[in-house]
Amino acid sequence: MTLEQYNKILHNINSQIETLQQSRTALIEQNQEHIKKQIEKRQETDRKWFVKNFDVFWNNRHKFGKDTPHADIIIDFFNLYTRGNKIGRKFIDYITISDLIALWDLGYKYNGYPIVEYINLTFSHKLTYIKNEKLVTITGIDEESLGFSPLLCAILEYLCAHTIISSRFEEYKTLQIMKTILAN
Repeated sequence: MTLEQYNKILHNINSQIETLQQSRTALIEQNQEHIKKQIEKRQETDRKWFVKNFDVFWNNRHKFGKDTPHADIIIDFFNLYTRGNKIGRKFIDYITISDLIALWDLGYKYNGYPIVEYINLTFSHKLTYIKNEKLVTITGIDEESLGFSPLLCAILEYLCAHTIISSRFEEYKTLQIMKTILAN
C-alpha cells in the first residue's frame, strides 16, 4: 500500500465516521423528549419492582457480585448519593449492581437496612432505605450518627467524580435481566 492509498482510505473512513456521528446526534435530538419519558416510566416501574422484590434480590445477591456475568446491570432509579453546598453539587444516580452491593457490604446502611438515597447538604441530611419491602425516608439526621467509614465516604466521592454512563440514551443492561434471573 502506498502513502497515497493509505491517506485516501483513511479519509473515506473518517468521512463515514463523521456521517455516523451526525446521524447519531440527529437521532438523539429528534427523539429526546419521547425517549426521556419512556426511560422515566421504566425507572419508576423498576424502582417499584426492586423495592417490592428486595428480599428475593437480597437472598440472591451473590448472582450479581463482582465476578458474575450480571455484575454490570445498571441501577438508575435511585439517587444514591447527593452532596451539595454553595460550591456545587455531586450526584450518584447510576451504579452497577455489583458496586451497589459492595457499598452495602462496606456499611452504606442505616440501622442495618440498605440505603438507596442519601442527600448530604450543608445544613440538612435526608436518607431513604429499604425496610420490609418498603421505602422509609428520614430527614434531619446528622452525619456522625450514620457511622460511615472514611473508606466508604472516599468511595462515594470517587463515584460522584466518575460518570458510569455518558448519555441517558445509551444502551446498557437494565433491571429486566435481573427480573428474569430472579424469576428462575
